[in-house]
Amino acid sequence: GATWKQVDELTASDGGANDCFGWAVGVSGKTVLVGAEQTNAKSGAAYVFKLKGGSKWSQQSELTDGDGGTANEFGYSAYLSGATAIVSADQASAGAGTAFIYKL
Repeated sequence: GATWKQVDELTASDGGANDCFGWAVGVSGKTVLVGAEQTNAKSGAAYVFKLKGGSKWSQQSELTDGDGGTANEFGYSAYLSGATAIVSADQASAGAGTAFIYKL
């Protein structure tokens, strides 16, 4: 049809105020990767959701900064292609930024 209608809503299982959930989004097939760069005291996180059935999405996992850094703003950008996810932390490496690569 020509009219869009909302069929679901994604939220983080541990979401809170000012997390910036949705700052970055990557989509590949029936998988969505959502960045929340301000969560966990600005350490950030990225959440993986899978489509279940026709229109219901379910959180599958939470990705965090592989270096265990604090205030790195992990989730500033998110890219997803098949079983590969790339998530940036723009304040990691003393503000130089880092991109973390994950494989399923």
